[in-house]
Amino acid sequence: MIGSVFEPAIAAARSDAPGWLRPKIDVAAMTLAATALPNRKSEHWKYAPLTGLALPDLQTDNSSVDSEASPDLGACRIVATFEGIKVSGLGSDQLPCGVEVRSFSELDEADAGRVLALMGSAAKDRSGLISTVSDATLGLGLWIDIADNADINAPLHLIWQDNSTWLSARVLITAGRNSRANIIEHFGIGTSLPSQQHSVTELFLAAGAKLDYCRINTHINTQTFLGGVFARLSRDATLNAFAYAAGAKVCRNEWGAVFAEEGAHVELNGIYLPTGREVVDFHTTLEHAAAHCTSEETFRGVIGDKANAVFNGRIHIHPDAQKTVAQLSNKNLLTSDQAQVNTKPELEIYANDVQCAHGATVAQINDEAVHYCRTRGIAEAVAAQLIGVGFVVSLFDRIAHEPLREWLSDQAKQRCLALVAGDPSE
Repeated sequence: MIGSVFEPAIAAARSDAPGWLRPKIDVAAMTLAATALPNRKSEHWKYAPLTGLALPDLQTDNSSVDSEASPDLGACRIVATFEGIKVSGLGSDQLPCGVEVRSFSELDEADAGRVLALMGSAAKDRSGLISTVSDATLGLGLWIDIADNADINAPLHLIWQDNSTWLSARVLITAGRNSRANIIEHFGIGTSLPSQQHSVTELFLAAGAKLDYCRINTHINTQTFLGGVFARLSRDATLNAFAYAAGAKVCRNEWGAVFAEEGAHVELNGIYLPTGREVVDFHTTLEHAAAHCTSEETFRGVIGDKANAVFNGRIHIHPDAQKTVAQLSNKNLLTSDQAQVNTKPELEIYANDVQCAHGATVAQINDEAVHYCRTRGIAEAVAAQLIGVGFVVSLFDRIAHEPLREWLSDQAKQRCLALVAGDPSE
């Protein structure tokens, strides 16, 4: 059972969690104790099974953290560690007006009750495993509260700069009525320690709120990441979301959104660039439960060497979700004969007045395009890199914050060169 894998993490969570969280940890731990480890017969894990998953020995190595590794994105930096929260950037150690960030451990009784009521009430992951592991092993919890009518100009850059072999993080983001904010959440930065990380972020957008949210996974191939981002949108709320995954031994991200009231909009874009023997797995679910809502979802991947990518995107149109407009697209480029991708876009429609479309493509680098570049003096490896970058670069244009857009573009260029060169450890 998968509960046995996480026994040390569950014990640590029980000992460190505030009293109001422990009943939730106990319930989730009992569920894990009766849950089998996902394998190739598990519907939502068959292309990225967790067979052989083992929690590393829980330890800390302060020498493994590079405090200068996180990029300067022109944002208010919030560095979260087991030692606490540190705010810096933009010439100040204070959060912008209208934003409050608190750890779960410092919440009073009233706020703890509000957090408990919200936890798990956004969209849920497809298999249930991501949320259950998060509940059972929660080590670091943050609540980011954006006030009604707040207009936050500078992005908030939340950096999980961990120096241990295990991290289980939980974030609740509540965006008040008619608020505006931009949040970047970054994992896998500043440490080369082999580790396993787990994180669930829940986004609650009140009426008229607009949130730009980006999750960045820049792990190395000895790290495992399991996580999810789940949103609930009220009337006329807008979520512009971006996912970037450069790889990991296994990187599983689930995204979900519930359109709870009319007029809500979600734009979800994602890029994944695994190489070597890395595995990147995206499962997305958009639950259109209200009328007059719109969504546009686009994911693109460049997969190299012996890497494996998985994309399973599902749009569910409920009976009352008339006048829905929803688009889903997934495109993949293989740079190696041994690279593989499993893609499955899904539409499930129970309303009769909707506009929906979905599609997926898988292709290899075009030899004619490489030849064209070589006839103009461009080396073959560089030509292939340029083609890979060109395949995904248009999605970066959808990121509003320029420093983030430029940094991710540079990261993609470096990754595409590695995708062409292959895994040096092979």
